[in-house]
Amino acid sequence: MSTALEVVVSGDGIIEINDHAHALKMAAVSSKNARGLQWNHSGVYVLLGEWTDGGWCAYVGKANELSIRIAQPHPHIEWNRALLVCRPQSHFNAAEALWLERRLTRPASASRR
Repeated sequence: MSTALEVVVSGDGIIEINDHAHALKMAAVSSKNARGLQWNHSGVYVLLGEWTDGGWCAYVGKANELSIRIAQPHPHIEWNRALLVCRPQSHFNAAEALWLERRLTRPASASRR
């Protein structure tokens, strides 16, 4: 029996997960190794860390080029881990990215209460 998931861990600690059954690609990165990820794919990202005013948080966003977006400043969050989700072959369209962002935002918003 084969699995539809393929997990690759790079030498710099980036974990890439390929879900062949759903044509999805995910990556788990730290703030230190995120620059080593070269994803010019559109998709959704989740930053995990602390709000600058204190407290744990999960910040959810969408971007046209994930690598560029997570390298940019996020002034309200000191993040140390991130999860990126994309569909490299067929790409997310705007509606799909928005749907996924909203689905991921609900649990993240509940944690801020």
